[in-house]
Amino acid sequence: MTIPAGATYSQAVGLLERERELDVLSGALAAAIGGAGSGIAITGESGAGKSVLVEAACARAASTRLRVLRGGCDPLVTPRPLGPFRDLLADLGPLDGHVPLTEVCESTYAVLRSEPTVLVVEDLHWIDAASVEVLRFLVRRIEAMPCAIVVTYRDDEIGDQHSARPLLGDFAVLEHLETRRLSPLSVEGVAAMLQDGRLDPEKVHAVTGGNAFFVTEVAKQPDLALPSTVRDAVLARTAGIAPADFEVLQLAASAPDRLDDRVLPALGVDLPTLRRLHATGLLLRNRGGLVFRHELARLAVESTIPVGGLAPLHTRLLDALERIEPRDPAVLTHHAVAAADAARATRYALEAADEAARTGAHTEAVAFLQTALSFLDGRRPRERAALLTQLANEQYMTSRLGPAIESVTATFPLWHEAGDAAGLSAAHDWAALFEYYNARRREAEGHADRAVSLARDSELEYGAARVTRGYLAFQGGDYDLTVACNTDADRIAGELGHEALGLRSGVIRAATDLALGVNGSRERLVELVEEARARNLDELASTGYSNVAYSTSSSVGCGPRSACWRSPSGSPWSGTSRSATTGRPESGPGCASWRVAGAQPWRTPMTRSPARAWRWPPCGRT
Repeated sequence: MTIPAGATYSQAVGLLERERELDVLSGALAAAIGGAGSGIAITGESGAGKSVLVEAACARAASTRLRVLRGGCDPLVTPRPLGPFRDLLADLGPLDGHVPLTEVCESTYAVLRSEPTVLVVEDLHWIDAASVEVLRFLVRRIEAMPCAIVVTYRDDEIGDQHSARPLLGDFAVLEHLETRRLSPLSVEGVAAMLQDGRLDPEKVHAVTGGNAFFVTEVAKQPDLALPSTVRDAVLARTAGIAPADFEVLQLAASAPDRLDDRVLPALGVDLPTLRRLHATGLLLRNRGGLVFRHELARLAVESTIPVGGLAPLHTRLLDALERIEPRDPAVLTHHAVAAADAARATRYALEAADEAARTGAHTEAVAFLQTALSFLDGRRPRERAALLTQLANEQYMTSRLGPAIESVTATFPLWHEAGDAAGLSAAHDWAALFEYYNARRREAEGHADRAVSLARDSELEYGAARVTRGYLAFQGGDYDLTVACNTDADRIAGELGHEALGLRSGVIRAATDLALGVNGSRERLVELVEEARARNLDELASTGYSNVAYSTSSSVGCGPRSACWRSPSGSPWSGTSRSATTGRPESGPGCASWRVAGAQPWRTPMTRSPARAWRWPPCGRT
């Protein structure tokens, strides 16, 4: 047969040589209707037919009472936090960075438990870290939900350090989860797509490698010479369209998430133009905008943009996107960077980093901050130092202590240049904590002492530095010094009315009392931890949890404090911490929490201090 030029990819490909995988998916969906949850990961190269397979399974579910929730990840340079869940859970309220990650996890879990559902998240290779946390939270509770969770990804685009690696590890080892890989089509499968005999199946298979999308493109135009690449096959579909229409295709190719319906008038795209573009069969309407029916088609059109032509296209898109609300800083950053617009790239990257950190997507926050720094005017030392400090804290939150120490120490000469002794004190304070968590106690104490000496003329900075010095003394068993430091901090917090500083000092004081066996100190520490959680002071709550856990474990034989290597959040647990959403061990700082006295051990995003711009609170510092 000859595949019609206007046929969609899914119509053309059908389900050749995918019957076994379809049966597995259909079985999972049927089990969800019966109340049993499961998860399936579908992997394969671009164009292997992953989306077609999922579409077929969802189509079977359409005649049942199974609800279908389907979302995808976008090919932005830096993923937008909670990208797929913004689309999936739009009815629950906006996920704009102001909703804590824990609330997103619980809300999604509640939605999926409410009725039989298939949850599809496509293109996992473009996923953000916060969405991975949500999915890990869900798959570890899959048996308690009438839900089939289906994810798709390209295995050749997920490296060892990719955000999705922990989730794929879950699919590899946990019960009720499995991974299915789609192989290329065989010569027989290609022949089934070329039934009219006008093309040689073996030659087509040799050229396409059995890639289903490539075969589809070749089959649609059997009278043309056999193209050697997917690009050639796709661009043959655009022959004969007007230059203005082709430029709209290039605009769409420059918007990897989608060309939003709301920006079309600003771009001069009218209904007749849309009809002409529809006839090419390259575009589809999806999630309120125009998208290419396959990423390979988008890349093919994008490759036609001449040298120097990409920046003007992104500028047009950026100008148009700024006119609509709500704005998405991750998308705006993408276009501002491509447009080489330094001012807007810096502004939107900072907004995107702030949003990413609040949602728990700290890996993406690091990337956005590095983008902002790359565009920042080098003549502004105070602002650069502030950004480097923020970057250091996000690197710390992603267990990258070495880079965090490098970033914060790079601020020392900048604070000197700016004549900001308080800023320099804060930088040494951060360095003290990072060095301590990096198992370098002597260096940590040196930085802490330097922070105290630099802050003599700044009460708030002095109080914060004294708390840090007291915290290090507490970890070393010098409780007299801890009490002295906390006394100073309590006095300053009272004089300034600074509740967060008082809370931080209170947690360390309660932990000290607990170590000394003071009656009621455990209950007091748990109360303070809950207050810290309510304020989204992640590290402070983590410090409290780990010390409560230590006091419990020491009573069952963990041994003396000095015998245990303490984790970055003060835990005696062999140098590991636990993900709040999954409960599995994770290396590095910023993640430690345990379920104690009925409290929820949530890992919550850190929040920027209202008292000082760009200051983020390790162990509750504000």
